[in-house]
Amino acid sequence: MKARKISGFTFVEALVALLIVSALLILVGRIVSSVRSSVSKGVANLQNLQQARSLLNSIRRDFIVSSPVYDRNDDYSSRAKVRMEPVVTQKTSGKFPQPLFVSDDTVLLYKRLADSSIESVSYHFDARAGRITRTSDKNPERVFDGIKKASFKVYSLHENLSPHVPLLWVSVTVEHTEAGEKQVFDLATTIGSSIICKDINNQYWNGTR
Repeated sequence: MKARKISGFTFVEALVALLIVSALLILVGRIVSSVRSSVSKGVANLQNLQQARSLLNSIRRDFIVSSPVYDRNDDYSSRAKVRMEPVVTQKTSGKFPQPLFVSDDTVLLYKRLADSSIESVSYHFDARAGRITRTSDKNPERVFDGIKKASFKVYSLHENLSPHVPLLWVSVTVEHTEAGEKQVFDLATTIGSSIICKDINNQYWNGTR
């Protein structure tokens, strides 16, 4: 009578099986971690794009109703000078009248509110932090993150406008990851102030506040 062979795993076979299962668990863990990282990065980059669009909309809302600030005691010649150059690229003395200021990384503007008070608003790009900060003397500070590059310029249209109406050009660059592929987006817009345009083209403008 033959002895019945007892089936089962030897110690070596069990050890090999344990190692295989452990390796599979580690592999699955790495895949899950990679997927989570990619999803998180994709969400962050999508937020960067949304932040850039919100920034452009915010600057547009502010600049379109902006204008220089005058004092009641300003004489006509001082007002007329600022009226002819309502946006400057070099900071002034800080005395009235005050034109709008635009540099490569900063925009400083003024808005007249419903109660006739003046709101001072500035946008400043911090290249090291990758953000643009909106600062107001009337409202809380607002930060737009995820901005890789930014530039502010002022120029004038030369056709059919005399004197020339200044326009603000804003350009921002953000990174966006989609389907694992990194893309760089350049967003830009050109904005004009309806108030400045009206003043410049109004031949009866008399400089009163």
